[in-house]
Amino acid sequence: DSPAMISEVAGSHPEMALDFVLANYAKVEQLVDVSSRSRYVARIGQGSDKIATIAKLDDYAKRYLTTESRKPVDQTIAAIRARIASHENSVPQLRSWYQTPGRK
Repeated sequence: DSPAMISEVAGSHPEMALDFVLANYAKVEQLVDVSSRSRYVARIGQGSDKIATIAKLDDYAKRYLTTESRKPVDQTIAAIRARIASHENSVPQLRSWYQTPGRK
């Protein structure tokens, strides 16, 4: 089952899987039920922490989805934004703690 295989790849490499889906969208859309396409593509990108993925998902939604059907994509975009913000906030704090003299 090709959609399941792509989903499996997305678990470890969401950007690569999303790029594949978008580059081969005409073929992929034939394999995924019309009622679940927006959820499928959103799920492929959901593990990403890259700003570029947000733009790719938004472009996909603008090109292929109605305003009503893009909710799963918007939720994934919001989750990626939150992940990026969390990372930007926590990494400096962790780095500072790690470099603290006398830390055991």
